[in-house]
Amino acid sequence: MKCSSIILLIAIQAGISNQFKCGVPQQSTIHLIVNGFNALKGRWPWHVAIYHKNHPLTAYVCGGTLISSTHILTAAHCVINPRTGYQIPSKSILMEAGAYDLNQDFQGRQRHSVKAVYKMANYTRTSPKYDVAILELDSEVEFNQYVQPACVYSRKDLTGKVGTVVGWGITETNEVSSVLKEAELPVVDTLTCLTSNRYVFGPTLEKGMFCAGYVDGTSVCNGDSGGGIFFNINGAWHVGGIVSYKQVREGNTALCRTDGYAVFTKLYDYLQWISTVTGVNLIGVKGRKMPDGDKCEPKSANAPKIGTNAFPRNCGIYSPSRIIFGRTAKVFEFPWMAILLYKNKNLHCVGTLINKRYVLTSALCVQPSFPEKVRLGEHTRQQNVDCNEDDDCAPPVRDYQVECVVRHQNYNHKTELYNIALIRLKRNVLFEDHIQPICLPLTKNLRSAEVGSYIITGWGTTEENKLSLSLKKATILAVSGHDKCRRLFAGEQYDPKAIYTDQFCTVSEDSPAYCYGDGGGPLGQTVRFNGMRFVQFGIFSNGWGECHRSNILFTRVGAYMDWILANVRA
Repeated sequence: MKCSSIILLIAIQAGISNQFKCGVPQQSTIHLIVNGFNALKGRWPWHVAIYHKNHPLTAYVCGGTLISSTHILTAAHCVINPRTGYQIPSKSILMEAGAYDLNQDFQGRQRHSVKAVYKMANYTRTSPKYDVAILELDSEVEFNQYVQPACVYSRKDLTGKVGTVVGWGITETNEVSSVLKEAELPVVDTLTCLTSNRYVFGPTLEKGMFCAGYVDGTSVCNGDSGGGIFFNINGAWHVGGIVSYKQVREGNTALCRTDGYAVFTKLYDYLQWISTVTGVNLIGVKGRKMPDGDKCEPKSANAPKIGTNAFPRNCGIYSPSRIIFGRTAKVFEFPWMAILLYKNKNLHCVGTLINKRYVLTSALCVQPSFPEKVRLGEHTRQQNVDCNEDDDCAPPVRDYQVECVVRHQNYNHKTELYNIALIRLKRNVLFEDHIQPICLPLTKNLRSAEVGSYIITGWGTTEENKLSLSLKKATILAVSGHDKCRRLFAGEQYDPKAIYTDQFCTVSEDSPAYCYGDGGGPLGQTVRFNGMRFVQFGIFSNGWGECHRSNILFTRVGAYMDWILANVRA
């Protein structure tokens, strides 16, 4: 059995009935079969099959490990579309537990849809680092002799231990195995792995990974990705790693080599993250800090939340009398505007400063590329000093390095649902006259408030279809009702039925509107909140039409306040 992926193992202490303990098969077993032989039905009840739904076909793509009644561990690359680089929508992923022969029906098989996908915010498809993901099912699996959870391995050192990998990958005869196979693989130290092939492992092998296998023996291959490597600890099987990658064959980049070591994601380094996402108590996790911190991993809206005092009360200072319809904004007028800076200078996205450490933007602006820096205090691009007509000048712009991005785990780039993200900066922002935070709809009333008109700002294309690279624009737009919003988008690139209450749209008949370059920009208005404050109610998601006549879709910030509070950290 061969493959191109990584395996993760962690010991868990789950609330499972006495009848079904983690890592203990209920089927009677035989001695371990090595060298890629068929596994015994029911021997690995935690190993699951992951499918991608691509109508009209549903195809097997990866393996995974059941660690609770609703959570699956797999590899991050298993939830990425290899052609586009975007995360596959959760609704397009299926999980099948209790499977043995993928080509034959079996009464013990259970198929479940996926409710949410969680992966490390820093994962990119160009690197095997952070190659771990969690699938949350939309319903609980039923534990029986063919479906059970594995324990999760909580110890750090695996070197010298022999683990077992299972999967439906390509065999030594270059054929895809429809029957579940298993093989024993020894874990080797990092130096041994590196010296075996420095060209392959030198640039990619990092902390949080380990190697297993033989130089000229059984290994993993295509189709085994996302599956686990399991270790028997005191009679219970623990998943310690996830199949991540392996060297490809010369002249055939689509197939792995049949010899050499495979690389696995080391689950020990992700115990805290797994515990946070799943709610499963991991043995030995208490007090352990994630190497990359817990601050950069997306959490559900139900996770513990930070207090509203994390957002400055003295936010959104703005005078509505200063705005002139469709004209250039004044210096200091919108001091929360942020420009996202990428390696690729052709990308144009903005965001808003919401406190001393975070910028709010759209998920579209951080996938597949995320910014390296955020520029604050800008008004006129390509100009050293920004001044109003009365020579009231602003200090220089300030650039802040990005620590990480937290994109909503359920973001769907096709429907624009869950189109929201947070950018965490490496250091605290120093508030100045030209750099101030915007207010968010923190109260219950503001979360559901509907304002008759809003103000939008940005540096995108104007109504004359000219690039506004120099001056920030501000425009007031009337908001349509939700039913009208659905009708406006009917027949366009959006399914009108997919425009939900966490989105709303505006209509621009004859007035300037958002265009290319304003992605992630704010929509807000001055309302009563700690006095009169400018509150952000929307994030630009996408538009349809020409710049002078368009319908615009926004993410409703109030619908995601629980998610924001759960993901902002001190």
